[in-house]
Amino acid sequence: MQFHINSPDINNEKAVLLARDETLGNCLNLTEIIPQASVRYDVNEQRLDIDVPQAWVMKNYQNYVDPSLWENGINAAMLSYNLNGYHSETPGRRNDSIYAAFNGGMNLGAWRLRASGNYNWMTDSGSNYDFKNRYIQRDIASLRSQLILGESYTTGETFDSVSIRGIRLYSDSRMLPPTLASFAPIIHGVANTNAKVTITQGGYKIYETTVPPGAFVIDDLSPSGYGSDLIVTVEESDGSKRTFSQPFSSVVQMLRPGVGRWDISGGQVLKDDIQDEPNLFQASYYYGLNNYLTGYTGIQITDNNYTAGLLGLGLNTSVGAFSFDVTHSNVRIPDDKTYQGQSYRVSWNKLFEETSTSLNIAAYRYSTQNYLGLNDALTLIDEVKHPEQDLEPKSMRNYSRMKNQVTVSINQPLKFEKKDYGSFYLSGSWSDYWASGQNRSNYSIGYSNSASWGSYSVSAQRSWNEDGDTDDSVYLSFTIPIEKITWH
Repeated sequence: MQFHINSPDINNEKAVLLARDETLGNCLNLTEIIPQASVRYDVNEQRLDIDVPQAWVMKNYQNYVDPSLWENGINAAMLSYNLNGYHSETPGRRNDSIYAAFNGGMNLGAWRLRASGNYNWMTDSGSNYDFKNRYIQRDIASLRSQLILGESYTTGETFDSVSIRGIRLYSDSRMLPPTLASFAPIIHGVANTNAKVTITQGGYKIYETTVPPGAFVIDDLSPSGYGSDLIVTVEESDGSKRTFSQPFSSVVQMLRPGVGRWDISGGQVLKDDIQDEPNLFQASYYYGLNNYLTGYTGIQITDNNYTAGLLGLGLNTSVGAFSFDVTHSNVRIPDDKTYQGQSYRVSWNKLFEETSTSLNIAAYRYSTQNYLGLNDALTLIDEVKHPEQDLEPKSMRNYSRMKNQVTVSINQPLKFEKKDYGSFYLSGSWSDYWASGQNRSNYSIGYSNSASWGSYSVSAQRSWNEDGDTDDSVYLSFTIPIEKITWH
């Protein structure tokens, strides 16, 4: 007999064939195989009723297409371009320039070829052409991943993102069922009868289903926000109700329990401001441990004496989502010594339901004096090996690198008596540096709203650089659909 269920003793994602019990006359004893399952036979009606707890019933995720039905699309070629010309004349001087850029590609079977380039001509300097971002890419459906060969960027979630020419293989969340692609807790419960389970978030119903008696598991939630706890109500067939809450807050590192994400890259670093471009290997892995914890780790290794390792943890709590990680770097500077340092980072994300205030990210990073990220390490190594004649020779002692960094972003929707009056945001960042003792900061404030004729936004920004110079700017923008404009 075949059932579309998950047996507690068999790890199989497909329907399982349950073995018969020879000691019971070659009959299937379902109640011994599936906890809380029941079998009832009505002789008069000649009807067999089988109840299996929802926790053991396999699900078909909504809006998900089985990989066996995926298609590569049609073979095609594409090209987009942009052309600009400029001419100016002043007394005794004439200046002309031409700039052309294109993005092209070809789809052939499962492979995608992409490339971009630009041509620049100026009266004084002549012409130059740059051909970049050349790569081929394809899906690896069996691994739910993407393969890129050529020029690409490493992921910036764990370490500095850098451009490389080589290979990148990474898991693609778009290949997962939509409800597994982002973080949400798994809800466990028990129903005493045939029951209705309702889940609300922020006062809105986001999920409802019916379950048979026994244990149930809800692992296909699509929460509507990132900081409001989930309220679960179990309504039994006799009308009785039980309610419990499940904390829910998320940071970018959080994954659903049992879901993993990985990224592997290897190749030559492409960095315009250095002469010696080393080879790099980088890998990272994230895994959802349970409803509250997601662990992640990563490693970077180059062939010019730089290594870094990272270990981190994401935490979902009722007071918000936290993440904490520490990165250890080890670098040997030519004609100098080996430096080891650490960088500590903590972030917090919280939605305050009473006011709908979203504290999107409050991040703090501290780096010890001997810590170097990959980009800083490659720049310093190159400047030590190839010093400029008119500048002081670079060393760890006089190389400016980040010490502290704080970033805060707040978003506040403006709603009164169920009317929407737009949204307001405030953001800021501040950082200081080892060696130079200087700091820089940036602050911005803005408001946006929509009207019957379109939308508008206004924002202001002030920034300070390392020398204490300020830069102020104000922006005002309007978006008006063409159909709203009446020509007479």
